[in-house]
Amino acid sequence: MSSTYSPKLRFELVGAGEQAGLWGTTTNKNLGELVEQAVAGVTTLELDGLSGNYVLTALDGTVDQARSAVIVCSYSVVPATGALNIVIPTQTKLYLVRNACGQTVTVKTAAQVGGVVIANGEAYLVFCDGASAYSGIQTPEVGTLTVSGGGTGVTSFSAGVVQSAGGT
Repeated sequence: MSSTYSPKLRFELVGAGEQAGLWGTTTNKNLGELVEQAVAGVTTLELDGLSGNYVLTALDGTVDQARSAVIVCSYSVVPATGALNIVIPTQTKLYLVRNACGQTVTVKTAAQVGGVVIANGEAYLVFCDGASAYSGIQTPEVGTLTVSGGGTGVTSFSAGVVQSAGGT
């Protein structure tokens, strides 16, 4: 039986009797590079002047864009110029997407109408259920918070980011 690849994260699955004496190389690649990328990897997409669809690479058994836990949309010289879709594979996966490309981006699957719209400067958790992308937690909208017992005289908070001494 020859090697195959796992459907979601595309790890190489060594076939029975294959790679005698060499399977450690494949295992190290799967565990040392691909699992690490899926859990803690950051892929930066340089989107200088782009518009339209940007399809993430999704490769079997090697480092790619779609396996990363974090996707950062950015630019070096010229911001993205128009409507921009980041197209993710139709596999269940959770992404943290940070948009710093100078233009609103939409994260979606190829066949999806709509998707998760992320304004420039925002970061969202995006979940793909195998067919479509959905918004998880987004920043910085917090709604209106009631403030009670404070010494400032303020009774509500409705804009910006709530920050404590330890951070946001």
